[in-house]
Amino acid sequence: MVLSTVLSACGTSSTPTTTGVTTTPPKTTGATTPPVTTAVSSDKPQYGGTVSLSVTSESSRGDLFGLGHWAHINLAFNRLWDGDWTKGPAGGYGTGETDWGAGSTNIPSLHIGHIAESWSLNVDSAKQQVTTVVNIRQGIHFAKTGTEAGRLVNGRELTVDDVVYNENEFLHNPASFNLQLFAYIKDFQAVKTGPWQFSITLPFYEHLGGIMRLFDNMVIFPPELEQKYGAATGNQGFNAWQNLVGTGPFMVQDYIAGSSSTVVRNPDYWMKNPIGPGKGDQLPYVDKVKTFVIPDESTRLAAVRTGRLDQLLNVTMEAKDELLKSAPGIKFAKAGWSGFGSIGFNAAQVKAFADVNVRRALHMSIDYSTINKGQYQGLADLETWPYPYQKGYDDLYPAIDAPDMPASVKELWSYQPDKSKQLLKDAGYPNGFKFDLTLLQTEVDYYSIVKEYFSKIGVDMTLKIIDVGVQPGVLTAQQYQAATLRVSPPSTYPEQAQFTGTNYINHSMVKDPLADKVAQETRIQAITDFNGAMKATRELTKHLLDQAYVIQAPYYPVYCMYQPYLKNYDGEQTVGYFSGPFWTQYVWVDQAMKKSMGR
Repeated sequence: MVLSTVLSACGTSSTPTTTGVTTTPPKTTGATTPPVTTAVSSDKPQYGGTVSLSVTSESSRGDLFGLGHWAHINLAFNRLWDGDWTKGPAGGYGTGETDWGAGSTNIPSLHIGHIAESWSLNVDSAKQQVTTVVNIRQGIHFAKTGTEAGRLVNGRELTVDDVVYNENEFLHNPASFNLQLFAYIKDFQAVKTGPWQFSITLPFYEHLGGIMRLFDNMVIFPPELEQKYGAATGNQGFNAWQNLVGTGPFMVQDYIAGSSSTVVRNPDYWMKNPIGPGKGDQLPYVDKVKTFVIPDESTRLAAVRTGRLDQLLNVTMEAKDELLKSAPGIKFAKAGWSGFGSIGFNAAQVKAFADVNVRRALHMSIDYSTINKGQYQGLADLETWPYPYQKGYDDLYPAIDAPDMPASVKELWSYQPDKSKQLLKDAGYPNGFKFDLTLLQTEVDYYSIVKEYFSKIGVDMTLKIIDVGVQPGVLTAQQYQAATLRVSPPSTYPEQAQFTGTNYINHSMVKDPLADKVAQETRIQAITDFNGAMKATRELTKHLLDQAYVIQAPYYPVYCMYQPYLKNYDGEQTVGYFSGPFWTQYVWVDQAMKKSMGR
């Protein structure tokens, strides 16, 4: 996952000195008593049942102070805001503004308040800072988990003091991964400004990235548990599963590191179903969610085929087709992309890369159409830098075949080896040249094909394989002639680190005055006009593509497979910004259908 980087500060004369933008998301409140289970039709959500999921591995920093969380933490805690489930398919009743099918979506208009009931932005261009004022939702209680930690908290109501404490711990505690990655963050402070209100002031360069981590990522825990058990990393101290007490839809029942986790329904959860036949029902519907760590692909596929898993992500096209044959009735949805890193250039080591015509020659020497049809059933996204396509970010993405895409850009995806040779000759390389490509083992097969295409125009590319763990260090030290890197999912917009600044994400070392100027302007614009900023970046993207700053590599679709008895579900991967399987609070299990399938 590429996390946010420092945002460059730049004011614009068109920005008013002080602007207030207030957001009041739809209110969703819940009862404190569990519902009565009744026999209902298949259209009306039912309570009960278990949902079984899997992950391939666990992050070593998926704890409360991590950036990204283990599944059981995602399900037992709330953030200040998250994605609005109703803006996706929502069981057929949503607005469809996104499909929640990618790993994360972080668009302000798609946010809904959880712990935050409403919020406003006060933008001060004179001081180049933004103050975010947040009103906390009343009536949210910590879960009664039945553990020692749960008895200590005793189901008390969450307060603004809890939220301020969490914000400042995330900013200042040495155990916080946020502080470890962004040391300057210690300069900022959340402040209580009312009985149910707090604010935090951040400079322009840090506002969007900081809020992304402090509001979209951070989960809220009771301060007394850290004070009693200690702020340790990993599954220790207040992170130990027995000590986890949140306000989320589920409560942690068990956790075995590297093996499995189990959460059970929180009967006192505050949120209600916002849409569809179950509108007004207390959430969640299911009694239990189990998540298994299953590294082996064949084991995962067998488990979903036999119904031991109810949902499986990152299924390849080939595996999807086989499952549809061997497990009739199983459902699927496109759920994001997999693929390869684009080639970035180090012109300081290979002079040829400084010439745009050399870069264009390399691009046009690859037969993208044949690769797409032969390897990916014609379904690949061939334009993946600076951003691949993701539903909801349409304003950011100028498709190759868009009417306003310049012909010189469209040409880059046409297979023209003769023109490539001529461009190399005109650039002073009639006999081609040699270079090393630093890449990962998982990319060797694809780039072996590219190597053959390059050889046809006289360019000799040697593959140098490195481990993914050392990749950031190699790129940061610029110890490569050319290197691959997958960067910047659209959810990180508008950080734009892949084509501005000196950092390893800018692996082609782009230094483009126009890119720097537009990026600075749109980072400010995005604070109050996110879609307008995306449209401005879309125009810049056409220029970036025309310069062939990278050699694009295809992303191919991967799929979510799920059982037909999993209702209110349409393949959502995560509703919001890396919130994991939080969608499980909205789904229900059709018990009669499941029984009829012998499951």
